[in-house]
Amino acid sequence: MRDPELKVWLRARLVHDPRAEGDWRRLFAGAWEQLLETPLSVLIDEARLNASIDATLAPEVLSGFVRPIVAEVLRASLEESRADRQPVGRFVDNATRQKLHALLSRPGLVHPDWIRAVFRGAAAEAVLNDTLYRALRDFSTLMPRLFLKLSPMGRLGKIGGAGMIAGRIVEELEKLIEPEIKAFLTGGTQKMLERTADFAAQRVDDPASTEFRRDIADFVLSRPPAFHVGPVSNEVLDEVLDIAEAIVSSAMEQPELHGEIQRIVKAQLERFGQRPLREVLEELGATAPPPLEVWADAMWPAVKVFLEAPELGAWLDGLVDELLEHARQP
Repeated sequence: MRDPELKVWLRARLVHDPRAEGDWRRLFAGAWEQLLETPLSVLIDEARLNASIDATLAPEVLSGFVRPIVAEVLRASLEESRADRQPVGRFVDNATRQKLHALLSRPGLVHPDWIRAVFRGAAAEAVLNDTLYRALRDFSTLMPRLFLKLSPMGRLGKIGGAGMIAGRIVEELEKLIEPEIKAFLTGGTQKMLERTADFAAQRVDDPASTEFRRDIADFVLSRPPAFHVGPVSNEVLDEVLDIAEAIVSSAMEQPELHGEIQRIVKAQLERFGQRPLREVLEELGATAPPPLEVWADAMWPAVKVFLEAPELGAWLDGLVDELLEHARQP
């Protein structure tokens, strides 16, 4: 076989031969077994992994590569969710729901500061102020009307001008009471909020509080995906992605984050580095055999394109030339 014919044959054998896909499956399974027996420190180089993480989270890669892919996946998921009118709870059986309820009832699950944060701020104070004002005003005007109704003047209200007099008395009382209510609320709602927050925080694990958490979970499960994603338009999604991208980009500019990532990588390699991948997976609980044949089938179209790449073909041609030259040497 002449050199050009050998090169053509080798390329065809790797990709177009009927045996090629079966060869790929065997190679993939054999390579996986080899990986399982290899120490993690041989498979992962600490410096190269850190460089890869930094490069992947670089602003230009994040915005020009990672974000478009994530955005498309999320948009497709949103489209499916908007059309789904069945409750989310259909995916949760009774046993799992009970586990969820037990988790939400666990003491210490909610930090008291989360409860206090709900009652903190101008918005919470404004809501409480308005609510108390309306309640006090309604109650304070109700009592004079009730007293007048029960008084002799009230009973005789239908006779002569007694009714008019009674009405004017009530109006005057309301005018007098309203400033008192406002004065009472001025500066007092903040203290009320603080007392309310302390009261709620101290009882965050009481039966009523844990029942409230369970009720919220049941409400979420009782509604369809369309309900949960209803407010999330494509424009809102873009804004969320803008915010997420800005946060990650800002975080990656902080030296301490790079140091934290490197410490995590170093700690894991120190813990597992000298042990074969098989032992590492077993300790992590990943003991079930992976579906290697299905993975190999899914990867084969991409592998074929890789094998047909001109750069790979040129590399194979070079190997053939080197092989033949070596074989011709005495």
